[in-house]
Amino acid sequence: MWTRPTTCALWLSCSLLGSGCRANEQPHHEQPTSASQVAPSPEPPTSPPIATREAATAESALGVVDLGVFGDLDAQVQIEIPAGLEPSESALGVIDRAHAILVLYVDGWPTKVYPLLETGGEVLSAGDQRVRLRRGDHLELAPLLRASEQLRDLAQGASPPPGDIDGDGIPDPLDIDIGAIKTTLNGASYDQSYVTLPYPNGDVPRELGACTDVIVRALRNAGIDLQAELHEDIARAPHRYPMVERANDDIDHRRVRTLLPWFRAHWTALDATQPPRPGDVIFMETIASRKGPDHIGVVGDRRATDGQLLVANNWTDGYQTSFMELLGHVEVTDRFRVPPSPEHAGPIAAEVRQLLMVRGDDWDSFHGHAQRYQRDTVGGPWRAVGDAFPIVLGHAGMAWGRGLHGDGAPPGSRGPSKREGDGRSPAGVFTIGSAWGRSEASATKLQYTSESPTLRCVDDPASAHYNRIVDGATISSDWTSAEPMRRYYELAITVEHNSARVSSAGSCIFLHRWSDPDSPVTGCTAMAGDQLDQLAAWLEPGAVLVSLPTSAIDPLRRAWAIPR
Repeated sequence: MWTRPTTCALWLSCSLLGSGCRANEQPHHEQPTSASQVAPSPEPPTSPPIATREAATAESALGVVDLGVFGDLDAQVQIEIPAGLEPSESALGVIDRAHAILVLYVDGWPTKVYPLLETGGEVLSAGDQRVRLRRGDHLELAPLLRASEQLRDLAQGASPPPGDIDGDGIPDPLDIDIGAIKTTLNGASYDQSYVTLPYPNGDVPRELGACTDVIVRALRNAGIDLQAELHEDIARAPHRYPMVERANDDIDHRRVRTLLPWFRAHWTALDATQPPRPGDVIFMETIASRKGPDHIGVVGDRRATDGQLLVANNWTDGYQTSFMELLGHVEVTDRFRVPPSPEHAGPIAAEVRQLLMVRGDDWDSFHGHAQRYQRDTVGGPWRAVGDAFPIVLGHAGMAWGRGLHGDGAPPGSRGPSKREGDGRSPAGVFTIGSAWGRSEASATKLQYTSESPTLRCVDDPASAHYNRIVDGATISSDWTSAEPMRRYYELAITVEHNSARVSSAGSCIFLHRWSDPDSPVTGCTAMAGDQLDQLAAWLEPGAVLVSLPTSAIDPLRRAWAIPR
């Protein structure tokens, strides 16, 4: 006969038990009460409780002062780095001298933070960089950070990627993970009773809390006041919250159903193809009859013996806030990640719904393939539309252009820069603009202009009209070179490269029809006529083109959120 396990300790995960958090059990206009009747518990899994690994660091605690919740528990926080991590370029140490910390990134994700010492300890060096660390921290980092490019200074005045809302130097996802750890160390007993709260930054007594209070506290550790954020969003966009009869800043942020629309509107939605990361917020359905999420938690850095990340949560009556083995055992309905700050946001805005991905074989090849992608939610995952199809590029291959990604090569990237007449197609991220064609009308949703015989795209760098499409019948010519649009292009879709019209940086870049698959173009991207027609009919305003040689894709995939 199965019985409920004892309250979870910090380093012990629990089996999937009970009936979940009840913070959203009552109708929204009523005050919740811990005496409310609850639905029957689902059948538990057969696996017994399992112990987590001990913290990997040789130091007993993190040793970093965190500007967040439960500051008295900072000295007890421990963080695990992934087991079996090998020395490689997947590990990067970013030195923040202003905050006297070093942040370890693994595969581009902020994983752990270490204090810098002025004296004592051990010196860690890589290339020209030298920092002084506690001996245990040095023991942990020295095998990982060996190459000179693996230890870098954070630029003065910059925030660490992907953002730092509270300005303490700790990246937001890591700050949320630390907040989740401190909520488990605090060990609040489950209690969903209605409490009158101050506003803003209100919180129930620290010895109490429901599943939603774990989220409130973890996010507040990163400087996010979920109480105020939700209250303001309800006032600003009430259509998102049909379940709210009248706003109540004591309780709205303590209900699972009310939190879900806020996360959908303001955080990045993830799908099952994107692995969970510490700091992610997950919504769970523990009772199928409810037809929607009834529980919520924060993914932590601790792992079960099977390698699954544990989830900080407060399960139900009789429990305390703790890490539990929920991933893989409870149905996850939604998962969200704190979005990057504008400083660290990639070149593809979260609002972009359509993307054309062009993959060149290499920098100097004119062969490649293209694939259409679409997503259904703001910042959501990309899904492929149709099959990949062949394209041809400039006869000399590709070169970094000027677009949404910036002017030329991104920091740390290699490759030539686009110049007028170099025979290379621009690489980077670009807005897809208007369409032009010989027909009077087109099925495309893009702005469409029928080409007149006098329409020209000016490619003379000395012209005041460089990189513009103009009507030669109405504008006095000051150019020695221009492309006759109607003669050259049966249908052309503008790639907004070099919108600032920097002289000699490249001009008149289009998506257009090819002559054949073995004939390169001068700097555009060309494809078969039927593929161009399908593309034009599919595209909507706001779509982007990502055009890269294959070798440049993986290094930029995470930073640019490029689909696989």
